[in-house]
Amino acid sequence: MRLRGSITVFMSIILSALIAFTGIIVDASRLKIAKKHAQAAVQLSVQSALTQYHAPLKEHYGLMSMGCGQEELEAFILELLENNLAVENAYLPGLVDLYGFQVKNVTVTPFFNLTEDYVLEQQITQFMKYRAPAVAIGNFLEKLKALKTCMAQSGVLNKKMDLEKKLQKIREEQVYLHLLLAERIRGFSEGGELPQNLQNHLNIIPGLANDIQTLEKPGSELDTSWDSMIKIAENISNVENDIRRLQREADDLEREIAGYETSEEEGADDYINSLTDRLSAINNEISLQKAYIRDEKDLFKKNADVCLGILRQIEDKAKAVYSNVSTISDVVERFIDYHNEAAGLADEIAKGCEAAEKIRVEIEDQIKIQSAESDNAFLMRIKTEVNKLVINADPDVIHNISAEIEHNLAVLKDTKSKMDEYETSLRQVIDEIHSFIRNTEDGTARESVHFERETFGSRINHMSEPIGNVLKTAAAAYKKPAYTIEPAVNGKEKNEFKKWCNTVFNEENDVENSRDKGYQKKLKQNIRKNEEENSKEEEQFNGDDTRLSNKKLDEIFQKLPSYRDKEGRYVNVKNSDYISEEPEDDYQPSAGVNDNTDVEEKYGSALNENGNLASRIEKLMASAGEALIRVLYVNEYIVSAFKNANLENIKNTGISLAGFPKESFFEKGEVEYIIFGAKKEKTNVLLAKSSIFGIRMGLNLIHIYTDTEKTAAALTAANIIAGWSAFGVPVVKNLILIGWAAGESWLDVKGIDKGEPVPVYKTKNTWKLDLKSMFSGIAEEIINETTDWLKQTKNELIDEGEDALRTAVESIVYSAVNEAFLPVEQMYAELDKGDNSDTEPVISGIDIPNDFGDMQALKEWIIKAAKDHFESVKSEAVNWSVLKIEEYKKNLTKKIADFIFESSAYKNFVSRLKGKLDDIINHGGGLLADKADELGGKIGDTGVKEQVLGSVISFDYLDYLRLLLFVVPQKTKLLRIADLMQLNMQKTLNNPEFVLSGYNTFLLVEAEISFKYLFIPKNLVNRDEGQIKIQWGYGY
Repeated sequence: MRLRGSITVFMSIILSALIAFTGIIVDASRLKIAKKHAQAAVQLSVQSALTQYHAPLKEHYGLMSMGCGQEELEAFILELLENNLAVENAYLPGLVDLYGFQVKNVTVTPFFNLTEDYVLEQQITQFMKYRAPAVAIGNFLEKLKALKTCMAQSGVLNKKMDLEKKLQKIREEQVYLHLLLAERIRGFSEGGELPQNLQNHLNIIPGLANDIQTLEKPGSELDTSWDSMIKIAENISNVENDIRRLQREADDLEREIAGYETSEEEGADDYINSLTDRLSAINNEISLQKAYIRDEKDLFKKNADVCLGILRQIEDKAKAVYSNVSTISDVVERFIDYHNEAAGLADEIAKGCEAAEKIRVEIEDQIKIQSAESDNAFLMRIKTEVNKLVINADPDVIHNISAEIEHNLAVLKDTKSKMDEYETSLRQVIDEIHSFIRNTEDGTARESVHFERETFGSRINHMSEPIGNVLKTAAAAYKKPAYTIEPAVNGKEKNEFKKWCNTVFNEENDVENSRDKGYQKKLKQNIRKNEEENSKEEEQFNGDDTRLSNKKLDEIFQKLPSYRDKEGRYVNVKNSDYISEEPEDDYQPSAGVNDNTDVEEKYGSALNENGNLASRIEKLMASAGEALIRVLYVNEYIVSAFKNANLENIKNTGISLAGFPKESFFEKGEVEYIIFGAKKEKTNVLLAKSSIFGIRMGLNLIHIYTDTEKTAAALTAANIIAGWSAFGVPVVKNLILIGWAAGESWLDVKGIDKGEPVPVYKTKNTWKLDLKSMFSGIAEEIINETTDWLKQTKNELIDEGEDALRTAVESIVYSAVNEAFLPVEQMYAELDKGDNSDTEPVISGIDIPNDFGDMQALKEWIIKAAKDHFESVKSEAVNWSVLKIEEYKKNLTKKIADFIFESSAYKNFVSRLKGKLDDIINHGGGLLADKADELGGKIGDTGVKEQVLGSVISFDYLDYLRLLLFVVPQKTKLLRIADLMQLNMQKTLNNPEFVLSGYNTFLLVEAEISFKYLFIPKNLVNRDEGQIKIQWGYGY
């Protein structure tokens, strides 16, 4: 049987499945396209939302960020997203809605706010990438190289001065130790025997003890008188007893007579008469007995006086024994004091040598590092000077001396302990003698001695006998440490030793004090006065910080991004998930000059800071790459976007056309705040100027140090001020050099403050300050004798480039002369022998080539010329004083330099460099680095190139701010930038609640979007959730 409709049924089944499958495929394809469409809509919405950046921040600081809250952002992006998805077909009504989009949920999370340093850094570097001129940055880096070299050298120079100071102190201690051992400590023992003075005291003691025993021995006057006195006392006592008995009998008779006088008995009168006769006889007996007692008492008193007189002699002799023992004990104690001081000196010498050696190693390491980069005249001079500073103290010798001192101390302390015991025992015996004398005096006053006579001589003799043995044993065991020093001690040093002994041991040595006029103290006062006058800040500031109390300022600054709590956390920075792998850098530039009252320590710290700055600059520049570029971009942004205290002299209106904000928290010193971070504008400006002063002082000190005339003038002045002292001249010389550099530096700071550029490295013709200002009120002779250096041709017009080259050549000559004369100067000479013989060198027989190929050839010729000349005067120079050597070196330097400058070889050499120097000086176009390289190629010596370049390029106030910014940690700068932005926006917007942490640069959007299915049944789809989930982030 055939079935009908089977195909229809079959096709219906197949088509139903195909249609359902096709519907699912169609909806799946629609879903895929809808996701792409939704993703594009979300991206467009986020980008549209980012156009709502904060305009004031963009106008004034070039930074883009959003300050909207999360709910506001979510509502805004939701609206944008619905419009972009054409929800409900609002834009094209009447047309078919292909997707039926519905935005179910939008979540917006802002990220990366402007208080996060890396966010701010990224914004600034992007902003400055096309605004910071590459030429300006390149030129600053080239200037920085020249400045860094000089700054590093100033740190080395300060270490060298520290080394000089330490070695001078070591020499002083060595002299004291040498003389203390030779003239004091050796005096306790002579060939193992006691010295004569101690022996004399020791010899006296047994004689005194024997004298006491002789006075006390049986049969002596004391013995017989004491026995007589006792017997007389007994007799007197017996007679007094008889008198009392007779007196009682007489009293009885008187009573009996009185009784019979009233009696009428017969014979009473005769009885009374007999009684009266008896009474008269008794009274006569009493009178005789009393007369006897008077005679006995006179005799008793005579014997008592004899006894007391002898007892007092015994007491005096016992005291004399005690006095001699005490004197010996004092001598032993004085030698203990000598040894304690000697031990202290030996210890200080050992420690001082260790510290000095450490400084020497540091200097040599720095010289090696710097010489590898630029072996200039300064480093040549430093090498010579350091070689001259010989540490003449063998640690083994000091150790042996210390051991012998400790041995002697043990012997002396043991001796002193025993002497103290003897003294105590003798004092006790003397007290007993004194007590016995008082008892005797009391007894004799009563004519009654009821105690035995005591003897003391044998006890004293017994106690004094071991003293000699103890002292002789000590003398035999006593060692005589000796300390030989080179050069030998001179007369002035011996005079200083005597002064020291007067102070330390209360001795009364005759010393020479007549020339100590307090000039050194006055010099320090003048330097300090000069600093106080020049560091006064006359400029007034009118920022908000001047009107707020310290408490209010604290409250404001505790809300800033850079504020850190006690645990060091940045509590006002809202961090994202980013974690920096770099360690925290808390470096802060020093204030240049600290508040220490001692000018040497004060300025020394500034010089050390120069060395630290140079090391930090070197480290930062070594990491040349993206990190260095970011640092330079940020620094240029700071000096462009923020005001500084010297705004009147620097053309700067801000980073954008809008200029600086109309209102700001600080009036001017914003860049200074970013560097130092103090709450007061005036404080930051003062710190900046103080730092510039410190940098300038280091650079100026290098010039003085390498200028033969200035160093000679300083030495002459130091000799006048402190020549009376054996140890003061080098210290005072360094003080004069430091004070002179400081005075010139204050003039530099004033010039920089007025907008005047100051050369990095000074020459004679760019130096301003004379030496007279330092010696006001000290002595006219100093001014008269130290003004030779002023006889320069100050009014001579010298080309700036040639002046720089001349200064470099003179420095090389001076360094070469110093190195040549080093063998003589190491043979320590008297400072001034009063030798007024001629110090004018005679230069002859020197051959100079027709041309110098480069500076290295010139340097080699100079070194050879200096050595040859030294060999010609060596035999005479060994007998010269320090001052004469210094004067001769100064004159020789000038002669050789003048000889060079007048030669055709030098003139040819200069003519080849002139064009390049003039191009640098006149600020021709192009990069300074290229010009400096060309100049270096022609000079042929990196060190000289850096010195010449430093003499012709200048730093203005903004350059010094760039320098200080360069060493401030990047994170510190960025957070302080955020501080100023927050403070200034609060003022500009009149909104004290403005907080930069609320301004973000990145938005992360998560959107849930549903769309309408055409074929998939509704019961298979969760209508409460979107089928499409989009997550997308974007930022500025």
